[in-house]
Amino acid sequence: MTRMKNEDWHQRWASGNIGFHRSEINPDLVSWFSSTKPWKSSARCLVPLCGKSLDLAWIASQGHSVTGIEFSPIPIQEFFAQQQLTPTTETVHGMIKHHATPFTLYQGDFFESPAAIHERFDWIYDRAAAVAIDPDKRSAYAKILAHFLNDGGKVLLLTYTYDSSRYQGPPFSLPEVEIRTHFSDHFKIQPVSTAAIDGYPFGEGARHVHILEKK
Repeated sequence: MTRMKNEDWHQRWASGNIGFHRSEINPDLVSWFSSTKPWKSSARCLVPLCGKSLDLAWIASQGHSVTGIEFSPIPIQEFFAQQQLTPTTETVHGMIKHHATPFTLYQGDFFESPAAIHERFDWIYDRAAAVAIDPDKRSAYAKILAHFLNDGGKVLLLTYTYDSSRYQGPPFSLPEVEIRTHFSDHFKIQPVSTAAIDGYPFGEGARHVHILEKK
């Protein structure tokens, strides 16, 4: 199994090896959000391992404030440039905070973020963060997600499954049993949809959408 360190992700950004970055808004986000309209327009959203995703701007267009966490400075700088915004910056408990309304992006290690980010959020958008972190960190990851959520808060969790003998990640395959193993202590888990896929980088597999509601 491939192990990814923070520096490995930064190197991918530096070299342009970012096949994981999508050039369009995620259709699962739009479909689920538009059909359920789950939050008031002033809700606060957290996006772990946010990169420079176009989804950040789409969420903001729904009237939500958006906080992201990303290790590499490269996508943070590119995101604000694309949005034609000049953020203020300050260092908070070892993380660099970049802010330009309605976006606040923290540069640093996600697993150290609770010391720097004291806000609580109405919902968390996990586009593919849970499948990017090393599998042995999944329980710690779930605990931090729960820490950041308000009571009754939810996570929109987008994951993949595939034959791990053909491709070992990242993104890592995250089957239902693993979601329940690592997340059920903190969340009620609701499967929403599954769709077959065949493409980058693992070939045949499936894309899954779950809603996790904080207990």
